[in-house]
Amino acid sequence: MITKNVHRKPLLWAIPLALLFVHLAWAQQLSVTLTNPPNKSEFAACSDIVLRAEPSISSDQVKFVSFYRNGVSLASDSKAPYEYTWKKVTPGYYALTAKVTDKQNNVAFSDTVWVNVGNTKPGNLIANWDFACGTPTPWALNFSQQGNAKMEIVSDADLVDSTTLKVTILNPSDTDWHIQLHQPFPVKAGHTYTLEFAAFAEQPRPISFEVQMNQDPWTIYFMQNVTIDYVGFYGPYVFECTVDDPGAYFRFNLGANSAAFYVDKVEFVDPAMVADVEETAPSIKIPETPILSQNYPNPFNSMTIITYWLPKQAQTTLDLYNLQGQKIRTLVNQVLGPGQHTVTWDATDEKGTQVPSGIYLYQIRALGNDHQLYTDQKKILFVK
Repeated sequence: MITKNVHRKPLLWAIPLALLFVHLAWAQQLSVTLTNPPNKSEFAACSDIVLRAEPSISSDQVKFVSFYRNGVSLASDSKAPYEYTWKKVTPGYYALTAKVTDKQNNVAFSDTVWVNVGNTKPGNLIANWDFACGTPTPWALNFSQQGNAKMEIVSDADLVDSTTLKVTILNPSDTDWHIQLHQPFPVKAGHTYTLEFAAFAEQPRPISFEVQMNQDPWTIYFMQNVTIDYVGFYGPYVFECTVDDPGAYFRFNLGANSAAFYVDKVEFVDPAMVADVEETAPSIKIPETPILSQNYPNPFNSMTIITYWLPKQAQTTLDLYNLQGQKIRTLVNQVLGPGQHTVTWDATDEKGTQVPSGIYLYQIRALGNDHQLYTDQKKILFVK
């Protein structure tokens, strides 16, 4: 009997399938732990806080580790030990997370670590509520129409303690300039929030405060009018939320009269978050794709602000075009890290000449290291 050698062809599909299983196993074992600071740590106002993370993989497989505060990027580190010193932290109740990215661009997030800085009331979503470090950040001023104002930390107001935020209107008028003191304030449906703050004005001053969508159509979720006519605490005011909006903002609308406005001890508390922290310390959800927000104010006649979010490092351009498709100005052209970024436009072209009134387009292009290109554009209205 003659036996023939049978040459069987290899199962070519089995090779990539095996590699796929190896890749999936690798991705499943990728993790990162935020080892410092410990969960529920307490720090004095203006402390330096060291964030330290340990990935589950060896350092030669790590591309970088990123650190986040309330979902907003703080910094990234590409060399072990992976750490970042967050300097002079203003009073607030912060959710800290870390993200590891390996060299195959797989990612993993740590559990959330909560820290209380400056004896902040648990659940207070206002960052830098006490102004104890002598800086207004992350509070910012917005103007529309012809409004103009400045803010500063003063030590002689004698409102609650030695540090108070003062806002001065630089061009007083009877017109409502929509001068706004604001900061991000994410909200969740079904949650009830309470607001209290200390304030006074150099003469009785009607103001309002609100929680609002930060892009067109600028939906107002909560608004309260009040006259600042005595020195002391205002509130509590109760806000029952019916929407989920992680990009919402809290704003003081300061109107236009000439009386300076002083504010301190701003506490906007979500009691449900206190329970979440005590029981589960939930993770902050970080967007996985870039986000281009509507400019504010829109329409505008002097200056407007454009905000955008990058989930990872990218070569980023932000250009302005007229409706004929002609590029009139480049506002951004550089490599940017992950997190929220802002840029302003003063209605001028590349030569510094003011553009005509009308509708324009602003377009973002973000090219990541993975060669994936993201583009988006929105309309902007300039009115002289």
